[in-house]
Formats: sequence, structure tokens, C-alpha cells
Amino acid sequence: MTFPIRLIVLVILGVAGCQITPPKIVQNSQHPISSNLELQIRRAAKNASSSETAEIFYNAATLLSTQNGSQQTKSIIARIKNDPTLFSRLSRSDRFEVELIDLELDYREATQHRKHGLLDRLEALAPTTLAQEISWLELAIRVRISMEDHVNAIKNLIRLSTYSSVSKEQLVERIWSSIKKLPLGYTNTLAKNSDTEEEFAWWDLATKFLGPLTPTLQQRGWDIWQAENPTHLAKNHPPSEISLRPNEPTTMALLLPQSGPLAEPSRAIRDGLMTAYWATQLANQGELKQRQKILIYDTSENAMADVVSRAEADGAQILLGPLSKSNVKAMTTLKTVTPTIALNRITPTRGYEQRIPQLSLAVEDEAVEIANHISSKGLTRIIVFRDDTLWAERAYRAFAASISNDTEITSLTTLADLKDVTNKVGRALDIDASIARHTNVKKLARREVEFIPRRRSDLHAAVGFIGSREYESLVAALDFHFGSDIPLFVVSAALRSDVPIKNGTQFVALPLTLFSFPLRYDLEAAFPAAKQQPSFYALGIDAYRLANQFERLIAGVSIPATTGNLKLGRNGSILRIPAWGPTHEQFTDRAPAFDR
Repeated sequence: MTFPIRLIVLVILGVAGCQITPPKIVQNSQHPISSNLELQIRRAAKNASSSETAEIFYNAATLLSTQNGSQQTKSIIARIKNDPTLFSRLSRSDRFEVELIDLELDYREATQHRKHGLLDRLEALAPTTLAQEISWLELAIRVRISMEDHVNAIKNLIRLSTYSSVSKEQLVERIWSSIKKLPLGYTNTLAKNSDTEEEFAWWDLATKFLGPLTPTLQQRGWDIWQAENPTHLAKNHPPSEISLRPNEPTTMALLLPQSGPLAEPSRAIRDGLMTAYWATQLANQGELKQRQKILIYDTSENAMADVVSRAEADGAQILLGPLSKSNVKAMTTLKTVTPTIALNRITPTRGYEQRIPQLSLAVEDEAVEIANHISSKGLTRIIVFRDDTLWAERAYRAFAASISNDTEITSLTTLADLKDVTNKVGRALDIDASIARHTNVKKLARREVEFIPRRRSDLHAAVGFIGSREYESLVAALDFHFGSDIPLFVVSAALRSDVPIKNGTQFVALPLTLFSFPLRYDLEAAFPAAKQQPSFYALGIDAYRLANQFERLIAGVSIPATTGNLKLGRNGSILRIPAWGPTHEQFTDRAPAFDR
């Protein structure tokens, strides 16, 4: 016996009626096309193929703004979908609306792991109207952004921009927001593989505008791009950075030790900065009234107060350094008003208020990015390996503090002795338990039983805060224990150009080492050591970049750079989001973490 649709809805409303409270105002969404679910459902009601179907949607919209509204609305949608006779009576357009509403409700409650399933369900839907296609794209965009899939989110946003009913200014802001989350240099690769001219123009704009080191060169890139794309959507909606154009300093002071244990990284920082400086001066020939000056001061034998006083007396408009943690601490006690970017990160003490931005190669930033990536993938059972260094301990602490509550670290193993790595990896994979089961079976059978130890099969990933020697041993041990299929995530310290990368290893690295930059080729030609150990050279390049964009940094603008995407965080630390590397061809060096 088949009940009328109206009766089914009345039964559901009757059950829910005792819970109804005065309607609440549905919060306006920043993306008003379809992320406001009530508007989406009311649109479905307005366009329904029958009055009965329209009533279902209207009632669902009414319930949505009540207490437990999402669950009550979902119960209506579930009842419709689970009744084959009822669902078949809906038009193709109505069925799409039901499925999309169901997906929207699931998205609101979905864990990261389940969001992959949402995309599969979205791909299976076929919009029947323009409004439905816009709603479909909107949900796909929000799901992809929540999963950190900014490339495909941008492609969907570009597709959305072809519809006249969409707010173009808001759309451009959303495209730029996602573009700036991509690593520097990646858009050049994306431009070469564009599907449409419109998409190519966006990637080309990102390359021309975000790549240059100074606001002057960025403005030139914007002007060139506008001339090449006079009718493009972005031409009338320029990047917000255009209106925030800092004054570029004419004199910079570089405060670095010229002798002692930090002399070698100091030279690399200096050479990276000077490479960036000369590239900029050559590009600016004929446009600058006054060439920038770089003054270098030795912090090895001099007190920070004396060094700063000399630099300020010489006309320095921004100070870059110092490098050692002790000198950074000393720097924070001075009363200088000259803008400063320290080149190391210190831990703030109680009551400490940091006035000086701190740019560093802190391994904690890599650990946090790995944690966020694992969380976004919905991986819930992982094993962690670390070596016995202080930086590995710091990396693990940052990782554990950042990982999702849904993710369980089933074991933490310290690889202190390379000779014992195979045994320790076996224990982490529960090989001991497998051997114990074999022993019990052999005792019961009272004879030898053919046996191959089996690892636990419920692991989603392994994480390594390790150096290159430990990485080689860990890979071999995983292979030995039939764990080569476990995805392995490692920090940049694990990989060197002479170390083969295990198939399936996912690693974070400096964008400078992963993508093609003219500046990279200039750097490696002038300083061959930068090819094998580029980290401190990249730090010098970015010190120059931030010196020229200091006001943007202080304003909280995210700045794509050669060490990662940089943004000023709490207590003065400049947070760094590294890039994700491929599994072949490109490598990184070990980036030391300072404790001096």
C-alpha cells in the first residue's frame, strides 16, 4: 500500500512537532548562492514539479530553523530516498534537489575522511537547470577547500565565474584566497597544463604578481598582465595587495655572525639575500631613483645594542637578524623603533610580548603541516617514528598538538640505534604479537607450522621525524615487515639528493627546491652549494622579500615565498606552510633547527 506524499510529511511533522521552538533567523552565509541551505531548499520548493513535492521542500525548510532542525530535515529527506515508490514519482529535477540537500546536510557533519565520499556522490549527480549547476559547483568548492584541494576549488570557481548571476567581486576574492594558499612557483606549472584560456590567465596572473620580490615589480607584473588580458574578470577586481603597497626601504642592515658555529649558515643567508637584491636591481634598472643599499654588521664579537646603534646611525630603515637565539632574545629587550625581522624563533616566556617578527626554518612548521594534511585526509590510525635529536622531539610535540582528535597515534618509536631499526619497526607493526600467536599455535599443534609473521593491517599511515640515515633504515625495515604499502610522511630533513625516495613517500619541502624559478638558477649558478643545501639561501631570499613587504607582513597578509607561505602569527612568529613534494626528481636538504 502506497501512502500519499502529503500524509508522509504530516506524519514526520507530527513526530517533530513536540520539539518545535520559535523559528531562528538563519545566519547569512558569506557565499549566498547555495551555502545557505534554507534558501536552497526554498528554491527547490519553488521549482518543484508538483504541489505535493513543493510541500515536502517547504516543510523541510521550515524545520531547518528549529531546534535540531538539521536532523529533522534529514529525516524527511531520508524517508523520501528510502521509499522507492515515492522517490520514483519525483521528477529528475526534484531527485537532484533531494540528493543535493542530503549532501549539504552530510557535509555539515562530515569528518574529513567522509568528505572524500561526498565528492564521489557529487560527481554522480547531474544538474538539470542553471541554478542547480551553480548550487552543485558551490558545494563542490566548499568541500574541496575544506580538504585543502585548492587547485580543483579554483577550477570550479573559474567555471562558476562564467555565470552572470554570480557576484563577480566576491568570486574574485575567493579565487585569490585559494591561489595564495598554493606554494610559490606552482602556478607556473599549472599554467602550462591549463584546460582553458580563462584558467591559464588566472595562473599566469598569480605567477606574474606573486612571484616578484618587491611591490614595485609586482605592480609591473600586474600592469603587464592587464595589458595582455584586457577583458578578463580579474582586471576590474585587482588583488587587495595592490591597495596595500609598502614603501620599500632604501637601506637594509643585515645582522649576522661572521665567525663561530653559525658563520656558514650566515654566509648562505647573506648570499641568498644578495642574489635576490641583485636580481631586483637589474629588473628595476631605469625605474629606481635610488638603488637600495645593503649594510652588513658582524654580531660575533659585538653586543646587540652596539650593533643596532651603529646600523641605525648609518641610516638603516629595516634590520634583518640576528640569527642565534641568544641574540634574538637580546634584541627583544632593546627599545629600537626600526622595523626588524629576526632570523630565528624563540619561545616566549610568561608575560612576554613579542614586537619583532621572527622568520625561521623551524621544523615545527613542517610537523604542523603534516598533521593538518593527515587530518584533512581523514587518516585515523598512524604510527610515528622519530630520531633522538632535540629537533625531532620538538617536531613530534608540535605534531601531536596539531593532529585531529579523530586520529590515534598507536605507537611512538625512537630510532636511536640504526642497528636496531628493523626490530623496533617490527614492534611498531605488532610483529611480536604475530610471532606470539605462531608460538601458541605451534604448542597446540605440537609440531612445526609453516609461518610468515604478519603486521597489523589497520594502519593508515606512518610519520617520520627523522634524518636521511634513519629514513633509509626505516624504509628497508618497512619493506622487510611487509609494510611498504603504508603511506609514509616525512619532514624535509629525511631526504637528500643521494637518497632514493621510497615509492609512496610524501614529504614537505621548500618551494625553492620543487619548482622552476629564474632566481633559483641564478642562485645555483653563482653559489653551487645552494643546489645541495638550499635552505639558508632561501631564508636569505625571503628575508629580502619580507623586508620589502614589511607593512603587508605586519597587516597579516599571507605572502607566498621560497621557504613556504608566510604569515605573521601570535607572539611574533612568522608561520611557514611548506610545499608538498613529488615522489621523484626533486629533493630537499636537511634544514637544521637552531638551539644555539
